[in-house]
Amino acid sequence: MTQYAYDDDIKAALNDADFPLGKDDLVRHAEQAGAGEEVLRSLRTLPLADYRSLDEVLRSTPDR
Repeated sequence: MTQYAYDDDIKAALNDADFPLGKDDLVRHAEQAGAGEEVLRSLRTLPLADYRSLDEVLRSTPDR
């Protein structure tokens, strides 16, 4: 079963992100912040879009 990140892990990886950001920019930001594989996997499942806020990212990530 694939493991996805919890909201707190995603928040920690993107806490200083400057929104809006596209999916690829979100993944790149999380990588540079040292995010774990579960966070990166969750962000990679996002639909291609520009995300205006962290809340929008969290609403769009897969259910755990």
